[in-house]
Amino acid sequence: MKKKIDINKIKEKKISEKEIKKNEKDTKKKTWLIFRIPLIIDIILALVYMFTSQNLLLIPIAILFTLVLYGWDSHSRICPYCKKWNATVTLNIDSQIRKTEVIKKSLFRKDRTVEKKEIVTTTKCKCLHCGKTSEKQKIK
Repeated sequence: MKKKIDINKIKEKKISEKEIKKNEKDTKKKTWLIFRIPLIIDIILALVYMFTSQNLLLIPIAILFTLVLYGWDSHSRICPYCKKWNATVTLNIDSQIRKTEVIKKSLFRKDRTVEKKEIVTTTKCKCLHCGKTSEKQKIK
């Protein structure tokens, strides 16, 4: 049975360079084994299925795709400080609309200003291993 972890009680701790390198090596290994290699095999199997239309190929495609989804989720939760695989927990997600004015020039040298909207999503995460908080910004 899983233990419930109180995120507020996790305190920051110092991690040695040796452990960071070990975590990074382990993370790269898991990224290849759980995310990239199954994705490549899944794409190849999907192409083979498209040309042969054998329904038995759908079973390994589904199994590998499930593994790819798990790898994608875990890969997106790598701590930027200690490089630990699947170690961060999302605390807060904030979205804002940012407006900027862009000057566009036409062929006839007439300038016009256009308002460009960008959605900025800020995600605040906390690492369960080292206890540090980080923010990631994504612009759409």
